[in-house]
Amino acid sequence: MKLIRAIALLLAGILIIALATAAFMPETMEVEGSIEINKPVEEVFNHVADLRNWHAWNPWSEMDPEATHEISTPSRGKGAKWSWTGEKLGKGSLQQQEIEENEMIRFSLVFEEPMESSGIDTWYFERTEDNTTLVTWKDEMAMEYPHGRLATLFVKPGLEEQLNRGLQKLKALIEKDAAPTPQPASPPADSAGLRVSGI
Repeated sequence: MKLIRAIALLLAGILIIALATAAFMPETMEVEGSIEINKPVEEVFNHVADLRNWHAWNPWSEMDPEATHEISTPSRGKGAKWSWTGEKLGKGSLQQQEIEENEMIRFSLVFEEPMESSGIDTWYFERTEDNTTLVTWKDEMAMEYPHGRLATLFVKPGLEEQLNRGLQKLKALIEKDAAPTPQPASPPADSAGLRVSGI
């Protein structure tokens, strides 16, 4: 009986510490990465602004190659939307909400499965003196109390790594001498599981 009581007290103590820790953690998780791309800001901005290009470099598509993706028509501008469904990726969407030509793009980010969450995905583009582009990719996710905030301790490092890997792939793709530009009527050639449709 004493052993059971001791275990119960220990578990209660751990729970209290976890809840107290979560209470002092921020309500929003912010993750940010930056990279310099050796191309003019107009070229980099146009590539990121068109959602048809994302499948080739975003860090999540390679995690779940069997996932299905749907890109709205038009694929650029306010309201443009990318939706996905996959065993590993779950179900979610990314939709353009605000765009400032050659300077900033802001998306709303929604996760429906395996758990519900929402956030803001923002891109900043800065022209350098050498006519290259400094790109900053920032994610802000609302984290529910208490489990969401506690999960930040484990999720944030992995998400930072994914953002930086995506930026590296984006840089390599755009800096190719003949970086492909998709035609309005068709998705990229390597976009398995990608479908373009109207919204």
